[in-house]
Amino acid sequence: MPETKATPPGRGVRRLRLQRRLHRRQVRHEFRIVVPDLLHDDVGGTVKFHLRAGKENKNRYYLVLASFSGTEPGFPLPGGICVLPLNWDTLSQYVMTYLNTLMFHYFLGTLDQDGKGLAVLHMPGIPGLAWNTMHFAYCCNNPFDFVSNPFAVDLVD
Repeated sequence: MPETKATPPGRGVRRLRLQRRLHRRQVRHEFRIVVPDLLHDDVGGTVKFHLRAGKENKNRYYLVLASFSGTEPGFPLPGGICVLPLNWDTLSQYVMTYLNTLMFHYFLGTLDQDGKGLAVLHMPGIPGLAWNTMHFAYCCNNPFDFVSNPFAVDLVD
């Protein structure tokens, strides 16, 4: 009968925890908001999104998108590795159409050496949008293997 070595107690648990940490680190990088997380619909305002994707994503292209229709179930990115936690709607299409214009400044760009970036939303006053929530998330491409957590910005009256 072949001899088997006993696994030290707790070794499998550590490995499982390490895998969970790596998974969280890959998917749970977030936005850091500098200016308000709510905007007035008649005045507008500016929101700066500080993107933090981690050093493992340094010098990669990023894309910030938005949605009025929520975050579940999201839409799969090309390649099928990740699902961006935004539902595709007219706001998503509008952002794609007007990327890197005055309203969606640096929504498409390159992360720096530390895996950080900056996107700026210059929201004009648009009456009638009050009590809506815009959700934002970003991804890295080539390949599409990184997504951020979504972030909500509420429009108030």
